[in-house]
Amino acid sequence: MAGIYIHIPFCKARCRYCDFTSYAGRAADMPAYLSALEKEMDRWAVRAQDTAFETVFIGGGTPSILPLGAVAHLVAALYRHFTIVPQAEVTLEANPGTLTAEKLDEYQACGINRLSIGLQTADGGLLRALGRIHTYPVFEENYKLARAAGFSHINVDLMYGLPGQGLAQWRDTLEWVTALAPEHISAYSLILEEGTALYADVQAGRAAALPGEDAEDGMAKLARSLLASRGYSRYEISNFARPGQECRHNLNYWQNGDFIGLGCAAHGYFGGERYENTAELCEYIGRVQAGKSPVAARSYPFGNDALFETLMMGLRMVRGVPLAALEGRYGAPLPENWKKLIHTYESGGLMRLENGRLTLTERGLDVQNPLLVAFLQALDNNF
Repeated sequence: MAGIYIHIPFCKARCRYCDFTSYAGRAADMPAYLSALEKEMDRWAVRAQDTAFETVFIGGGTPSILPLGAVAHLVAALYRHFTIVPQAEVTLEANPGTLTAEKLDEYQACGINRLSIGLQTADGGLLRALGRIHTYPVFEENYKLARAAGFSHINVDLMYGLPGQGLAQWRDTLEWVTALAPEHISAYSLILEEGTALYADVQAGRAAALPGEDAEDGMAKLARSLLASRGYSRYEISNFARPGQECRHNLNYWQNGDFIGLGCAAHGYFGGERYENTAELCEYIGRVQAGKSPVAARSYPFGNDALFETLMMGLRMVRGVPLAALEGRYGAPLPENWKKLIHTYESGGLMRLENGRLTLTERGLDVQNPLLVAFLQALDNNF
């Protein structure tokens, strides 16, 4: 499977926790940016001419901030440049308060068949603390507009572990969202990155403290149990879906499939090459318009790097990773240190090895990061 990711870096306002590449108040740059995206497609068209793409993900930023007609023009350009299969999953990220009936009709008509709406929390005070521009009623109105427009595959993004958030607030968010019955729910723990406005506020005592580890664990457990009771299966660390409604684009990432990344700060992996484009908006536009590559860094994972990368990505999924995929990327049997670690974690109830597939147990998924660190250290010490 192969996919295409397009980064739209524009936002109405920058959220206080956001450390992604996004630009507020730069609407004047949108036409030049969209033109540069098409020129970058030109650069990729020949290289990818033999690839049939099964997923497209237009993310950001806030892609739904683009003016009426822009998304349809962008999707049409994609279909002109690349072979996209008839049943492709085509996702657009949207923020509440930026959707209208006219835009949703445009998205439906041009081939967008999946929406990912960023609610984060239903609590008004928490939304304001995060710097979000919407309220829960605005989200609900936009959600219902999307249903009325014919969207039958909607994801809702949620976050827990927010400054000042309690278990009751998190339960309310889960209850209200599941009552709307979206096909997919992403529930992420907030990672407060240094350099963000919210990080500075928490450090200085200007914002409420983060919940403790036990409180955050309680929120994670509540999400798993409540979502399971409403028919959502956990298929990845932070993602839950109705049967058959998993995000195919993200599954391709986690299985180390090829994907092209287009746009400012986009990452890609294609033909064994990992790359990332420049994150500076004007530099991206200038380089592409001048006929130059926007790529700022490249790497070609092999050996130990490829092995660890395959394990790290594959163990995000509940279904895990086949040993054959690990050994195929590595080009040799697994290192002895890894075999010992697998046995140790199996004995400790954190990992399973059944029918040639390595998976994490429910407990193992909750402590994935330290397990991966141990595998990385064992790999470094293996030779």
